Amino acid sequence: DFLTRYDPDPLRYYLTVTMPESQDSDWDWEDFLKRNNNELVANWGNLANRVISFANKHWGAVPTPVVPADSEDENLIETIRAGYRTVGDELLKAHFRAAAAEMMRLSSEVNRYLDVTSPWTLVKTDKDAAATRVFYALQAINNLKILFSPVLPFSSEKLNKILGYS
Repeated sequence: DFLTRYDPDPLRYYLTVTMPESQDSDWDWEDFLKRNNNELVANWGNLANRVISFANKHWGAVPTPVVPADSEDENLIETIRAGYRTVGDELLKAHFRAAAAEMMRLSSEVNRYLDVTSPWTLVKTDKDAAATRVFYALQAINNLKILFSPVLPFSSEKLNKILGYS
């Protein structure tokens, strides 16, 4: 019945973040909708959509970084790469809630990076610098897509195709 109204990934995500690991849990429709809207859609989905749309609008593809990476760019990529170990360790310990929470935290880090670097404004005055910021944001999104794939396999595969990897 659920799959006639919703895609499977929101179900997988909600079950991952609420399933019993050490105590019982209950299905709560209100909580499902809140997590879907506030976490999956507003945080992760909006991030991927707005950066990909922006890149397509201004460069037609993933832009080439023209300006050398600065500390914000390097910190972003380092943070996302460190997420492989953190998320992987949590998954190996069957701490699925913690793994999903780390995935969302990393997604928030990319949103923070975009707030700080503001390529939406920068593109009006320095398109090369904006291209570099969008390039790194897309690199982070590509890595996050891989991290999210155990929980969101269908969305990750769609994003893989959108980014031109299959």
